[in-house]
Amino acid sequence: MYVVYNELNSRIGAYIRKTRKEMGMSALVLGEKLNMSQQQISRCENGKTNLTF
Repeated sequence: MYVVYNELNSRIGAYIRKTRKEMGMSALVLGEKLNMSQQQISRCENGKTNLTF
């Protein structure tokens, strides 16, 4: 089950990064909009953190 969550987090993170870059937005700007640090955005995009919605 853990592997499934890791794969899901990685895929969602890749989608977030792709969309952010298509919009010409830096991780810092996205973080400011979401009230998160650039480091938190990076961890999400790299699938290093569990995402909650």
